[in-house]
Amino acid sequence: MNLEDFLSKKCERRDSATCTQDGSFEAWLHGCHYLAVKSGIMYFYKGRYKTYPGRGDKNDRRTVIISPCFQESDLKMWLSAEELLDEKVNKAIALAREAHWSQRRDDGSPYLEQHVYPVAAMMLSEGRLPMTKGDESFNKKKAVIVALLHDTLEDSDMTESKIKNEFGAEIYQMVKALTKKRPWESEFDMVKYMARINAAPVEARVVKLADRLNNVFCLQYSSEEKRKWYLEETVRWYLPLAKRTSPYFSVWYREVLESLGYS
Repeated sequence: MNLEDFLSKKCERRDSATCTQDGSFEAWLHGCHYLAVKSGIMYFYKGRYKTYPGRGDKNDRRTVIISPCFQESDLKMWLSAEELLDEKVNKAIALAREAHWSQRRDDGSPYLEQHVYPVAAMMLSEGRLPMTKGDESFNKKKAVIVALLHDTLEDSDMTESKIKNEFGAEIYQMVKALTKKRPWESEFDMVKYMARINAAPVEARVVKLADRLNNVFCLQYSSEEKRKWYLEETVRWYLPLAKRTSPYFSVWYREVLESLGYS
């Protein structure tokens, strides 16, 4: 299945987004998200794109010009449509908000709406898009929770025991596997990190692929030096992971990297 097939695939849900020609949920996640990031001024809210003046007031998320920002209400709408919005998922959303509320990307956009929520939303496509090879069982709810929590240990002072106590050992181990290092740690071994990722359950691997792809989409406001090493690192470590794990992400990584001059 090629990229065009992914983007044209219809969403069966009634309340789907309406930002592209077919109005599908998948088209927003995997088409409009990319295009909006490239444009740098589009804002998605309740099925439509809007532009905002970009005053940059950190107390008002909707005045930031850099987008797309995926509001918590948008995520909850689609989680509800998938019948996944229960007490545990709401708790993960709250914990993600606690960890990342004040954080910003290189472009000044809010990290929660630009990164954490979109990565979690991408987990909802499993079952309609071939995100995994099909030889491993994929638990969508676990993947959503891991996606919401995937940077909590890496980017905040949240305790590991809090995640383990709130969500259990299995979720904790996946979040731990996705954590490069805690904020106060200086050393990081990429070889060991990727070994943990490759040995992790499929939900963690898919979250990592979505996490990395979202970051690649958002590199246009980073420095040239960062773009260069980040893309080289993506080709070396994450493209092989995508090929082993997911037909969907394998296509996306290949298409996006080739469009940027990497293969």
